[in-house]
This record gives sequence, structure tokens and C-alpha cells, in this order.
Amino acid sequence: MRARARSSSATQSIPDNTATTVTFNQAVFDTVGLLNTSTSELVVPSTGRVTGAWQVHAQITWDNAAAGGRDVVIQQNAVTIAHSHVLGSNDDLTLNVLILVNDPNPGTTFRVRALQTSGSPLNLLTEPENTFFEIIHLW
Repeated sequence: MRARARSSSATQSIPDNTATTVTFNQAVFDTVGLLNTSTSELVVPSTGRVTGAWQVHAQITWDNAAAGGRDVVIQQNAVTIAHSHVLGSNDDLTLNVLILVNDPNPGTTFRVRALQTSGSPLNLLTEPENTFFEIIHLW
């Protein structure tokens, strides 16, 4: 079982100093319906074999802005389980967060949240090679 999701919009604006759920509303592939497009969450199915290791990976790319910091987190059932931080840059910045989760319960949800402190709203570059969210059941 595996899924990769992306945003269907050209950009997503993240307000200054406000944690925001990153929009993932289009499946690049989704073998068993793991993507909930209305909540931008990947959901462990309630049927089938779900025990074992799951790899959860998020990549987001920020538009350039030298000021402040950039954060991305993966949350499991609305609790942060992985985090990445970098300072601003005059170049676009890509952050990756990857975590292995063992034996999640059926219905467990995963989402990506972004935070930035550049002093004004800042865009994520949402082309599928720049910003995506994926889950793979490794068995």
C-alpha cells in the first residue's frame, strides 16, 4: 500500500508566524485510497493488513525570502512526530521530513503543517517535484 499526494493549485500561501496545514488534494498515485482530499491527510486503512512499518515522507519547497525561519512537521493524529527547521534564504528552500511509524492503528491520520517567520506571507512551490506527501507500507 502506498500513496503520493500533491496540491492541485499553483502555490499555497503560508501566513507569517501561523502554523498551517499544507494542502494535498490530488493523488499522484494511491493504491488503496489512503488520501483524504478534503482534509489533506493520509489515512491508514481500516481493512487489510496494516501492521508493520510505514514510511511517512513530506517534502515542501519554500519561495525565496531571506528573513526568518522555515519549519515543516509531520503530525500523527494531530500530534507532531517529525520536524525540520531551516533559516530563510535568497534561494528557494526545500525541506524533507521522513519518519518510520511501526504498527499504527487503523484510521491513524498523518498531515503536514508548515510555519514560517519571514515577516509576511510566503508561498510554497507546489509543483509535484517540489512539494509532496507520501506514505508507504513497508511490511
